[in-house]
Amino acid sequence: MNEELNELIAAYEDEREELTKCLNDCLEDFDYLGAHKFQQGIAMANHQLLILNSIKDPS
Repeated sequence: MNEELNELIAAYEDEREELTKCLNDCLEDFDYLGAHKFQQGIAMANHQLLILNSIKDPS
């Protein structure tokens, strides 16, 4: 189970990294609506990472 949890955490970290790149691209193009949507996605990924990391290490 610990290995699966680590894989899931790595997947969410990769997703967050990709969303951050897309967010920066939107900001460079002054696409603030798109940037807002990517920011929401980053917030969701961060929330999931917080939960998964707390399961991995409860302290």
